[in-house]
Amino acid sequence: MGSTYGPAGITIAVRIGFDDDRSLGAGETGARVALPVFKEIALRVYAEKLVGPAPQFPAAMEQSIDNYLEGSVVKAIAQR
Repeated sequence: MGSTYGPAGITIAVRIGFDDDRSLGAGETGARVALPVFKEIALRVYAEKLVGPAPQFPAAMEQSIDNYLEGSVVKAIAQR
């Protein structure tokens, strides 16, 4: 579950996984797999103007998401 930034933001819930505790694959987690789905839904909602104007995300927040998806945050934590 996640929300877009600011008081006019929207909340989106994405669930990815199996009901019987099977793995999503090596190194995959529900959050890691769901984040790109959340991002795509949020981008489409704002692009199609289904809600008000898109909030301005702080650049550091957007970069943090991109870094996570590229695995650099996961790699940095694993190296500690």
